Amino acid sequence: FVIARNSSFSFKGRSVTHQDVARELGVRYMLEGRLRRASKRIRITAQLIECGTGTHIWAERYDRNLEDIFELQDEITRNVVGAIAPQINQAELARASRVQGIDFNSYDLALKAQALFQQGAYFDQKGYENVLALAQKAIDLDPRNTQAIWFKAYAYANRYLLQLDDNPDEMLGLAEAAAERLFQTDRSDPRALSVRGIIRHFRRAYDEATSDFRRAFELNPNFALNIFFMAWHESLVGRLDEAKEHAQLALRLSPRDADAWVGNAFLALAQAYFAESNFVDARHWGERAIQMTPRAPIRRALMIAASAHLGRPQDARPHADALASFAPTFLDGITSGRLALYRLPEHNALLVEGVAKSRV
Repeated sequence: FVIARNSSFSFKGRSVTHQDVARELGVRYMLEGRLRRASKRIRITAQLIECGTGTHIWAERYDRNLEDIFELQDEITRNVVGAIAPQINQAELARASRVQGIDFNSYDLALKAQALFQQGAYFDQKGYENVLALAQKAIDLDPRNTQAIWFKAYAYANRYLLQLDDNPDEMLGLAEAAAERLFQTDRSDPRALSVRGIIRHFRRAYDEATSDFRRAFELNPNFALNIFFMAWHESLVGRLDEAKEHAQLALRLSPRDADAWVGNAFLALAQAYFAESNFVDARHWGERAIQMTPRAPIRRALMIAASAHLGRPQDARPHADALASFAPTFLDGITSGRLALYRLPEHNALLVEGVAKSRV
C-alpha cells in the first residue's frame, strides 16, 4: 500500500513525528529525503524509516552533476525504487518471522511462508510441506493474494530444480498452474511473467522464456528480482554478454537484496564464464554465489566441473559432498541428460564432461 505524493506533500512544513505520519496515512514505512545544490553539483540524501519504531532500514547519498535534470530524476528514481523495494520486503519478512501468538492475516501468512523458504525449509520434506501449507492458507483467506500465489509457483519450480521428488515434472505442472492463476488475476503482473519465464526455461521453451523476462523488464525496469532471474536465464541460453550486463545491473539496483536473489546474479556470472570456458572466473563467481546460498545445486555443480577442467579434482570434493547432503540425485540428472541446464549443446557438454571427469 503506497500513499500518493499529494497526501505525502501535506506534511511539508509541518513538525510531525514518524508515528504521526504512520497514524494519519495508515502506513508502516516512510521514505524521506533532502536535496542540496551547489553551483552545478547536487546532493540528494534518502532514508527509509520504519515508522512504528523510528528504525532506519536503509540510507543512501547521491552526488551528481546537474546537467540533464530529467535524466538525473530518472536515475535517482530508479536507484531509490530498486533499493527500497527489497529492503521493505526484508523488513516485512523479519517482522512476520518474529511475531508469535496472533491470528495471521493473509498477507502475513504469505510473508511467513517466504521467510521459512528463504531459511532453507524447502530441503526438508516436512519443512517444504509447511511452507506450502502456509502459502495455501494465505490464499484460502484471500484468493486475491498474488504474493502467496506467486510464491507457490516459485516454490514448486525451485523444488523441480532440486530433483528431490520421484516425479519432478509433477512439481513443474503445479508451478504452471499457480503461474496461470496469477495471469488470471493480472496479465501484466511482472512477477507472473518472471516466474513463468523460469518455468518455461525448465520446459526448454527458451525463446518464450526470454520473451517473458523481457516483457517483465519492460513493465517494471526497477523490479530487481526479475533482472536477477533474467540474467540467470540468459547465461544458460547463450546470451552471455547480456547475462553479464543484467547481472551487474541487478547488483547495482539491489546490492543488499536477499542473499538468495543476490546469489542468483553471482550464479549468472559463473554460468556465463563457464560457458566461455573461463573456468577461473567461473570458480570466482561460483564461490561468491555459494557464500550467498550454500545449499543450492547449480553453483555446486559448476564448481565441480570447473575444478575438474582445471585439473584440480581435489577442489571438487567438498562441493560433491555438499551436493550429496541436500540434492543427492542432481549430478546424475546432469550426466543422464534428464536435467539439461544449458541450451547450447557445446555449453552443456562442458558441464557434463566436467562432472564426469570429477567422478573418475
